[in-house]
Amino acid sequence: MAYEALGKSSDAERTFKQAIALRPQYWGGYSRLGAFYFNQARYNDAAEMFSQVMALAPDNERGYSNLGAVYLAQGRYADAIPLFERSAVLQPTADAYSNLGTAYFQMRRFTDADHTFERAVKLNARDYTAWGNLADSEFLTPEKRNDAVVACEKAIELAEDALRLNPRDSAVMADLADYYSMLEDHGNALRYLQKALSLAPADPGLGSRAAEVYNQLGDTDQAIRWLKKARAAGYSATMIRDTPALDNLRADPRVKAILEGK
Repeated sequence: MAYEALGKSSDAERTFKQAIALRPQYWGGYSRLGAFYFNQARYNDAAEMFSQVMALAPDNERGYSNLGAVYLAQGRYADAIPLFERSAVLQPTADAYSNLGTAYFQMRRFTDADHTFERAVKLNARDYTAWGNLADSEFLTPEKRNDAVVACEKAIELAEDALRLNPRDSAVMADLADYYSMLEDHGNALRYLQKALSLAPADPGLGSRAAEVYNQLGDTDQAIRWLKKARAAGYSATMIRDTPALDNLRADPRVKAILEGK
């Protein structure tokens, strides 16, 4: 994990594999290597590792949740939902319901997503991502726009608390950029986004988040530029296609070209 944080991907993969070789019956090694592959957008490799976790630890919710996340990235929502449901039965956590809500969200089932994200918030009211997910969904439900602002402000408060604990966490910075862009706070959105990008410039998922932020701030050219970079780095074309926050770009020929790999 230290190698991965330093951007030494080959060393990280080799060392994860060494850990598995030392304890081949321990599910944790496969889980960590799967997470590494997922972060590298190597979804088929990640799915193989998480399937191993499920085989070795069938009562552990992580394998189901993580494999569901892979299917989510691949647009296999019908396959992802039962895995998230199984994870929530084994361990009803905010993460489990957030993942399930995300599947509904990507399918434009916003009412189902709202209810599911609300369950996540009730299970862990200190989880800023649960509040952020709820805000995302409520923003796209016209009658809940006022609630969305409240949820977004709560997500910002908690995310800034998290950033004080780890001031170099690029994922938290990207989330904050997204939340501030939803509130049309250009200054804070771009400030956090630039910090995140300076810390993890090659992260495919971060490139996609940058596209969402710029799109929400009305800068279409920058949004498409970052979509192209994210896709070139291996980010899922399906996720780009299915992300509701990018719906307004769908008809742009430049986005169509990106999705077609041109």
